[in-house]
Amino acid sequence: MEEMYESSGNSSRAIGVSNYNIQCLKCLEKKQRIVPMVNQVGFHLGMWKNPTVQENYRYYESKGIIIQAYSPLASGDPRITKGTNLTKSLAKKYNKTPAQIALKYIVQQDIAVVTASKNIKYMKQNADLFDFELQENEIDALNQETLPTIDPNPPGN
Repeated sequence: MEEMYESSGNSSRAIGVSNYNIQCLKCLEKKQRIVPMVNQVGFHLGMWKNPTVQENYRYYESKGIIIQAYSPLASGDPRITKGTNLTKSLAKKYNKTPAQIALKYIVQQDIAVVTASKNIKYMKQNADLFDFELQENEIDALNQETLPTIDPNPPGN
């Protein structure tokens, strides 16, 4: 990866990894000169209360690694897409959908998101996040949500 990155001119702009936890990154640091710029991990509303998630994210940030969330809508779980009482009330306040509130929650924490949809309506909604800001107390409340979670240390890591 490093050789390709260093010799590519402008064709390789970053080194990225996926699902690397702290232990994986520390092992990589022993063998590589260049720290990955991006770590793509599963993340969605409801995962922040997990102490391992918080520890991993603090570590990524301390190393300057951009966090990119895949499955930010929990693979379409209705508790995310249709909403909880909190996300429904915020959606009403901001004239958005609960899914947009869930995505904005992630984006507003400087976490990049990767969404997937074949539905044009949802593609447009997923991109329509930048005309409002969640308030700090709303982020704090959303941090307390407990919804379906993805293992922050998947098997094999």
